Amino acid sequence: MTSGLLLPLLLVLLGTPAPVAADRGLPDISGAVAAMAAAAGDLPPPALTAAAARAASLAPPPSVVRAGANGTAVISVAGSFHTLFLTLQVGTPAVAISAQLDTGSPTLWLSSALCKAGSGCRDKSKVSAWDPTKSRSVADPAAALAKPIQRRYGDGSTIECVVVEDAVRVAGATIERQPVCAATLMDFPSSPGEMGIIGLGPPQTQDPASLFDRLRTSFVESKVSFYFDRSVGTFDSSLGLVPNAGEVTIGTPNTARYKDDFLWVPILKNSSNWSVKLDSITIGQTRLTLGVETLLDTGTSLIFLDSATFDYVNADMGGKVVNGLYQLNCTKLKSLSPITFVLKGVSFTLTWDKQFFVLGGKYCVSIFTKQTNGGPTILGASFLRQFYTSFDYAASLIGLAQLVDNAPDQTIPGISKMDRSHAGPRARAHALPRAASLALAAAAAVVLLV
Repeated sequence: MTSGLLLPLLLVLLGTPAPVAADRGLPDISGAVAAMAAAAGDLPPPALTAAAARAASLAPPPSVVRAGANGTAVISVAGSFHTLFLTLQVGTPAVAISAQLDTGSPTLWLSSALCKAGSGCRDKSKVSAWDPTKSRSVADPAAALAKPIQRRYGDGSTIECVVVEDAVRVAGATIERQPVCAATLMDFPSSPGEMGIIGLGPPQTQDPASLFDRLRTSFVESKVSFYFDRSVGTFDSSLGLVPNAGEVTIGTPNTARYKDDFLWVPILKNSSNWSVKLDSITIGQTRLTLGVETLLDTGTSLIFLDSATFDYVNADMGGKVVNGLYQLNCTKLKSLSPITFVLKGVSFTLTWDKQFFVLGGKYCVSIFTKQTNGGPTILGASFLRQFYTSFDYAASLIGLAQLVDNAPDQTIPGISKMDRSHAGPRARAHALPRAASLALAAAAAVVLLV
C-alpha cells in the first residue's frame, strides 16, 4: 500500500502511540499485468469480471489443519504477494474470514458488519457478515457499542475497531471469548486493503486483542513457524488469494519442512518488534558494516534497506526504479552476486535465484527496495521464504533453518517483445514504456510496511 511513500509506522491506541503495527494492501495486479501486456504488444490476460472478483473475495480458501508432533497444529494457508493468509471462523453462526499472518503487529482485527465508514467499508466485498451484536457466542453484545480504538498506518490507511469477545475457531480448536477487534471503519487510500490481520507480535508486546496470547496455552511449545511454498506464485493472482501457498505451524516446528539445525538469533529486548541486530551485508566480496536494528516481518513483501545500503546493493544488481519497485534485466540475473546477511554473528545467504520475483510472467523485479524517512530495515517475506522460520515466544528467539526442498525460487522468464525492442546490448535494466511504468506503479502497492 505504500506506492513508494514509505513512512515510519504509527499505531495509535486510545490516542496513545503503541509500539508496533502493520500496513497491508493488495494492489490490482491483474490490471497491472494487463497494462504491461499492452505495452509489450503481447496478448492481454483474460478479463476478470466484477462478479468473479467479488465471488473470490467472499469465498476464502479453507485452511486445512493437520495434527503434528506433541499436539502441534500444521495449517495450510493461502498467499498473496509472498505473504500468508489463514482462514478462521468467528462468531455463531460461524463466518469464515481470511486474515494475514503478521509478525509485524500484535492485534487481531477483522472486518465486520459494523463497518460503515471508509473506502474499505464502501467496498462490500471487504465487509464480512460477522456481526458482534447478533453473534450467539459473543460474551457481551453491548461491547460492540464501545468507543473504537484506532490503528493508523504509514501510508495514511486507518482502521477503527471495537474489542469484543467471541468464539474463534483456528488450528482445530475453538477459543471461547477470544478478544477480537471488530472493524467499524476501514480506510485504504492507496489500495483495496484486506479483511483482517492476525497480529503475532513478540512476547514483550501487549494488546487488548491478541490471538496468540490465548492460543499458546493450547500447545506444548510456544512457537509459530512459517513455510512458504516457493513453487506457488502469488504475485500474479487475479482471483484473490492463492490456496496452498505455504503453511503455519503452531507448537513444535514441522521437521518435514527443514533440514539440519535451526540457527537461532536473539531478538532485541528493548524493541517492540521481532527485531534483531543486522551486523553486516556482504555483496560478492564487499562487506558493508551496519549494526542496525532489523525487523523480520511475515507481513511485509520485500526487503527494505536504508538509502546508502540499498544504493550499493542496487548498483550491483542494476535495478531501474519504477515508482518504488526496481526492475531488473532478466537476461543478466545469473550474474547477480550472492548477498549475505549477518544477524547477530549468524550468516544467511541469498543466491542470484532468490533475489527477484516475476511480475506478469515476464518482468523481473528486485526483492529489495529503499526505506525512506528514517524507517527501519525490514527483512520481509521475500527473505523469510528462503528459509523455514520459527518465532519462539518463550525464549525470545527467531530461528531460521534450511528448507528440505532447496530448489531455485523460480525460473527466468523468456524475453518479451518489449525487451527485444527496448533493451540495448549494454542495458543493465529494461526501459519500460510509460504504460508499463504506470502498471508497475500500481503494483508498487505490494510493498507492505511494519
